[in-house]
Amino acid sequence: MRLPRLQLFELEDLAWFTRTIRNLATDYLQFMQERFQLHAPAVPLLRNLLEKSKSTHIVDLCSGGGGPVLAIFESLLAAGVRVPIILTDKYPNTEALSRHAALHPEGILYRPDSVDAMSVPGTLTGLRSVFNAFHHFNPREARAVLESAVQAWQPIGIFEIPERSLVDCTQGV
Repeated sequence: MRLPRLQLFELEDLAWFTRTIRNLATDYLQFMQERFQLHAPAVPLLRNLLEKSKSTHIVDLCSGGGGPVLAIFESLLAAGVRVPIILTDKYPNTEALSRHAALHPEGILYRPDSVDAMSVPGTLTGLRSVFNAFHHFNPREARAVLESAVQAWQPIGIFEIPERSLVDCTQGV
């Protein structure tokens, strides 16, 4: 049974929220995504998007603390796909993003300034990606994220894990 979509908020999405706790939250999310390899199903889809769009790099929006990007970069690299990834966020966890960039300085870059996914600067071109963050946007904002990509003629891939199904929530209970 599908559950209705509820537009709730997360404290770390609010501008006034304490940076230290926001960074801890994004670090935790990044750890969980890597630990459970939640990125794995996205890798072949991303490869296909890169191939079809002929994009030479990825602009990751809503990167937080890096999410699955390090694991995705390494998976693509192992498959012979070398594509630079630029990490961006409205409230970037610069400490975490710089750690990712240090591991692959020629492949993972980051923007330390705020980048709003609803209004991406024209200088950031390439396949846009959003991993596990699209649910943060209400319908009007989600449309603005998509319109920003369309107006800039940039491809976009949105990957979400959450499933709003009562059956999925009760599996194994």
